[in-house]
Parts: sequence; C-alpha cells; structure tokens
Amino acid sequence: MRERNLIPFQLLAEVGTTDPMELTRLGVDAAKEERFERGLILLTEAYRIFSDERDVKSEALRETSGEEEPEARRRAPGITFSYYGLCLARTAPTRAAEAASFCELAIQKEPTRAEHYVNLVHIWQAGRQRLKMIQALERGMVVLPKSTT
Repeated sequence: MRERNLIPFQLLAEVGTTDPMELTRLGVDAAKEERFERGLILLTEAYRIFSDERDVKSEALRETSGEEEPEARRRAPGITFSYYGLCLARTAPTRAAEAASFCELAIQKEPTRAEHYVNLVHIWQAGRQRLKMIQALERGMVVLPKSTT
C-alpha cells in the first residue's frame, strides 16, 4: 500500500515514542504490512537514536559489572538494517544495491536469521535483479536449517 505525503515530523509525533526499540518494532510492523514509506521513516529514526545513544555502557564496563546487554537490544540493530533496506528498495527501486548493503549488514550480525535473506530476495526483486534475487534465495536456503527465526 502506497502512502502519499507522509511528513516524517508528523508521523514521529503521531507514534509518540523516542525509544529506538519501539520505533524498530513499529517500522518492522509497517514493512510487514507493506507500508514501506512509513517503515522507512520509523526505522531511519530508530537508527538515528541508536547511533546517538550516549548512555550505552562500553563493552569493558558491562563485562566488569557482570551485566548483560538485553536480548532485544542485541537483536534490534540487525532487524533495523534488514527492514530499512527492504523499505528503501520498495520506496526507491533504483537504490536496490544500497538497500542490499543494509541487509548484508544484518546478515553479518545475524547470519542464521532467515528473515534477513528473505528481505534480501525482496530487495533484489524490487530492483529487478533476477540473478541476485536467486543468489540471495540460495544463500538463505543454505542457512535455513540453522535459522533462528
């Protein structure tokens, strides 16, 4: 479904959160509903906030205190990259190569998550790159038995 004239500022005010995990969830949900422009705005903001977080403890400090990073926070960046790439490709098909690079980042972070390979297939489909689409599908099929989703 194509949404016209989405204004990022208004959309972000409408969702009413600055939590990057919640923005990621909302962005992924929007992408799954094929509301790709909405997803792109939400995931862009989530990534911006993840990038700007100043209160994240350093790895060394976390290890010495015995704290573990919450599972959801470890997973969010991979999902954020994967679905950001999908939303980018579906809203701007000529940028499929750039979109695929975001999905590849997600695959590097979580190589056994089949969802990222599925998104990569859809990215290459949007960019009308049939050979790359088939290659992504084959890569995902190799990972499928080890998939975490």
